[in-house]
Amino acid sequence: MTPRRWLGLAGLVILGGLFVLAVTALGLATILCMGAAKVWQDLRAYVRDLSASP
Repeated sequence: MTPRRWLGLAGLVILGGLFVLAVTALGLATILCMGAAKVWQDLRAYVRDLSASP
């Protein structure tokens, strides 16, 4: 293979790796946000129950 072809192949591999990293980071951020929202919801319910109890 010619050096130019090797550069093209390396570029594709790098772009593919960056795409996989971006998708992974997006997935992790989504999971973390969903978890944080659930914790916040549970905390609000706990405080509401605490303040409603006599």
